[in-house]
Amino acid sequence: MLKLKSIVCASVVFSMLTAILVSCDKSGDTGTGQTSAGDGVDEFSYKADYLPAADYGGYEFRIAAYAEEDGTLRTSADKDSEIGEVVNDALYNRNRLIESRYNIKIREITMANGTFSLDYFTKSVRSGMDEFDLCQLVISQAFSAALDGLITPVSDLPYVDTTQPWYARKLNDALSMGGKLYFAYSDECLNMFEQANVVCFNKNMARNFDL
Repeated sequence: MLKLKSIVCASVVFSMLTAILVSCDKSGDTGTGQTSAGDGVDEFSYKADYLPAADYGGYEFRIAAYAEEDGTLRTSADKDSEIGEVVNDALYNRNRLIESRYNIKIREITMANGTFSLDYFTKSVRSGMDEFDLCQLVISQAFSAALDGLITPVSDLPYVDTTQPWYARKLNDALSMGGKLYFAYSDECLNMFEQANVVCFNKNMARNFDL
């Protein structure tokens, strides 16, 4: 029952996390999971009304965050306070709304590169250690973990709806394996917007070698 509750809690919070709250007008927060903008401000709407009402009794939802060797977070799923910067404040307000709505506490666990490796993740999962609810893995590690059967597919999480507009559907379709979607990119994944990798290849060589 505890394991099932954790999975349901994780799927609900994961779904909420992937719909990033963005509002340039703080006063537009309706408190219902939707934001409305004032005059002259673009409107970004957040709606997850399909999620069930739930009370998790103060459960601590732990996110294992990927960090550099010096402990600097590569990406952060939470912020300590508002600082007047749009993305920072959106993350902060989104998480406080989730905490209030579901009676949970979001805690980010920082693990430095080399400490929190794929080997560590593998040992943690296979030993049944209860160390985190949501884990950030770089894509190469995530694929390896999925192939080893260590990851619950996103498509199996009961309350995660990847047809929602905040998911990168074309990218996610390309990442599915055997009809299963193990991880899903969304507006939550800021690196998807901040970083771009370019692959260069020789079309003539590809044609000559029938690649």
